[in-house]
Amino acid sequence: MSSEDDEEGEGEEGNKEFSWSGLLEDFEPVGPGIATYPNGDIFEGSYYGGKRHGFGKYTFTKDAATYEGNYTDNQKAGFGTMSFPDKSSYTGSWYQDKRSGEGQYTYKNGDIYKGQWFENKKHGVGSYFFKNDMAQVSFQLLKVILKSSH
Repeated sequence: MSSEDDEEGEGEEGNKEFSWSGLLEDFEPVGPGIATYPNGDIFEGSYYGGKRHGFGKYTFTKDAATYEGNYTDNQKAGFGTMSFPDKSSYTGSWYQDKRSGEGQYTYKNGDIYKGQWFENKKHGVGSYFFKNDMAQVSFQLLKVILKSSH
């Protein structure tokens, strides 16, 4: 799994069956605990109403990716960090399981995009920083502004 342009979300298990180590209320997980899913994925964090809710860490065992941050109703929401096995990562705002709002994507080569996102895509104002160069590219809607220190 990788990618800053992954539009389908990160493939987390939803309300499917899982084993739960934690408190139950009316046969549903509640509060802090550990959920282990049939595909081997693991969620360590808080549940409310039988769903991931609050802070937690989701480990995707198949792809060795992780998400650590906030959840609302089983979806990434608020602030969190998604780390991919290729060493790329996204840290920033999430809404309905998608990168939305302010965030920073660090590419596997060390380049960085800092700016606005909407539905997992760069959107609005942002800057791209090249690891091995002092150049910076700024985006604003469809207009690209290039600045270089050379």
